[in-house]
Amino acid sequence: MDKERKKWRAIIHIIIDVILFLSKQNLFFRDRREDFDSQNQGNFLETVKLIAKYNLVMNDHLSHMQVSKKRMSTYLSPTIQNQLIELLGKKVKNLILKKIKEAAYFSILLDSTPDVSRTDQMAFVVRYVKVEESDAQIKESFLNFFPLRGKTAEEITNSILNELHENGLDMMMCRGQAYDNASTISGIYSGVQRRIKEINSKAIYVPCGNHSLNLAGVHAVGSSKLSDKFFTVVERVYSFFSVSTHRWNALLKHVPIVVKRVIDTRWSAHYESVKALHLGIDGIVSALEELCDQNENVDTRGQAHDILDAIQRVSILSFLHFWKQILRESHDAQKYLQQKGLSLENCAQKMKAFVAFLSGERDALVSQAIDNALMICEKLEIPIEERRVRRKKRMPGEQTQDVGLSVLEEIKRCMLQAVDRFLSEAERRFSGINELNKTFSFLNPHALLQSDNNEVDMTKFKTMYADEADLSELPIEIERFKRLAQSSGSAFQSIATALDVLQWLTERRLRDSTPYLCLCLKFYLTVAVSTASCETSFSKLRLTKSYLRPTTGDDRLSALSILSIESDFVGKLNFDDIISDFASMKARLVDF
Repeated sequence: MDKERKKWRAIIHIIIDVILFLSKQNLFFRDRREDFDSQNQGNFLETVKLIAKYNLVMNDHLSHMQVSKKRMSTYLSPTIQNQLIELLGKKVKNLILKKIKEAAYFSILLDSTPDVSRTDQMAFVVRYVKVEESDAQIKESFLNFFPLRGKTAEEITNSILNELHENGLDMMMCRGQAYDNASTISGIYSGVQRRIKEINSKAIYVPCGNHSLNLAGVHAVGSSKLSDKFFTVVERVYSFFSVSTHRWNALLKHVPIVVKRVIDTRWSAHYESVKALHLGIDGIVSALEELCDQNENVDTRGQAHDILDAIQRVSILSFLHFWKQILRESHDAQKYLQQKGLSLENCAQKMKAFVAFLSGERDALVSQAIDNALMICEKLEIPIEERRVRRKKRMPGEQTQDVGLSVLEEIKRCMLQAVDRFLSEAERRFSGINELNKTFSFLNPHALLQSDNNEVDMTKFKTMYADEADLSELPIEIERFKRLAQSSGSAFQSIATALDVLQWLTERRLRDSTPYLCLCLKFYLTVAVSTASCETSFSKLRLTKSYLRPTTGDDRLSALSILSIESDFVGKLNFDDIISDFASMKARLVDF
């Protein structure tokens, strides 16, 4: 009996390994036919058969299945697969929840996207500060997807509270919430973030930094007709070449980088499309001229002529250089804001630098763009035509007249308008983050090391967290920290962020000497500034629930996703415990 039990545990061990492998690689489990006569039984069974070639236990099991005339337990059925997938997903989630509860405080990050079956799936990610014996880290862990059953603020709030309750997380321990900028979510009077704050006033709302910066760029792009027309031309170039392999091959002969399409919802799409056009403008013009040949069909010739005429204008060439410079900095900022575990301090500093670039280089960006366009016009012999001024009909008694700007003056006006709109939108959308950073500013390393306690303003912080701890001890601990830092010598000068301070105290086992300072640092670092982790999980959603398997259930979808995303926790699973739990789920024909 003991030998038989060991054999079955070895078989289940292999099955679990196969499930984890397929989950990690986001591969399909099943195929249309899974009987023994099928040439392809699906990834799961084919992987099991491959292992059986080198494993005697599994080889004997499969051989016995083929020759046995009686019904027997195989533990290879889709039902068993689903049971094990859900059990493994639950085990990984429990490991994550254990870490979150050990951290005590957390922030919630949520974002939604429609899946292939047109169900709105909400990604649920939790941010917390993991402090162990000698290590301190900011973690953002995926918990699950859950379908949204309603679109109103009340329905979304109830869904979030229900998920927190089902995962055993106390809403009163939440110290932050991060969503996108949708009015239903971000509304200051009846939005989701407001309803959450009415339950827990310490759940600080921070709109997603990436989404905010992307919206600022979208508004700047649409600030004038010339700017909007420029991106329309960029999209036309991509659409023209991508619709035909013949056109695409003609393009590849002339350009170093292929054109990209413009997508408002993708953070880096604008920069990639403008960069490709900027680098390959000469080649694109050559490709269009080649496609204007009489040997081409009427549609290709006609569109090539129209796009060639649209590109060879001083306004388009001016905006090409203008947006390339601005979007390059915007793209760099967005890549920085997409880092997992980014702190409030780092986000505020990066955005201050971007705003300083827009305000400081405002006039230089415009003049450089126009000068560059004039050089290209001279090189390609493009005339700088005067625009036809359309006089508006004046109302009776109106004295104001149209100033009649020239082409270059109109281009300059539109560019300045775009820069100013981008600047104002960025300042407005990130003003909340800057104000919030001021509340925690005394916890930044330079403030802890250099400022006098009498000059440090902790009023807002103490008001917010007065009931969390005895904050009257905090100034004393800050002074103690300064003495500890000074005694460490030059080694402490490398500290740059609040996380580095917490890491330094943890490594040297000084948390007991500064308990309230460490607690305040955890509050500061727990606040989320981006939903980039949610966006990352959407790529796994599209792989797990694709058009080839659109009926994947919610429990299976979440389990497969967490096994794929949280692979670090998967490596910590104890297979013996999993097999024992699997055996106890229901009465089994086999004793494990």
